[in-house]
Amino acid sequence: ISYSNSQSSSTQNLISSDEAKNIALQHANLTDNQVTFIKVSQDYDDGIQVYDVSLYVNDVEYSYEINAQNGNIVSYEMDSIYD
Repeated sequence: ISYSNSQSSSTQNLISSDEAKNIALQHANLTDNQVTFIKVSQDYDDGIQVYDVSLYVNDVEYSYEINAQNGNIVSYEMDSIYD
C-alpha cells in the first residue's frame, strides 16, 4: 500500500513569483504597463513562506506580503517614495 501526501514538502504547491506579482497588481488595480518597476523576493514571516512584492508607479510604492502557499495577501501598504 502506498500513500501520497501532497504536503510532504514545504516547497510543493507554492505559487510562483509571477502569480504573486499578478495578485498584487490585481489588488492595486494596476497593469504591467502602469508600473515603472516591480521587485519580488521570497521571505519568511512567522514561519510562513511569503513573497515580498513592491510595485512602483510614478512616486508611489505599493508594498505587499503575499502567502506563498495560498496566494492570500498577508499585508499591504501604499506610500509616497518622497516621505
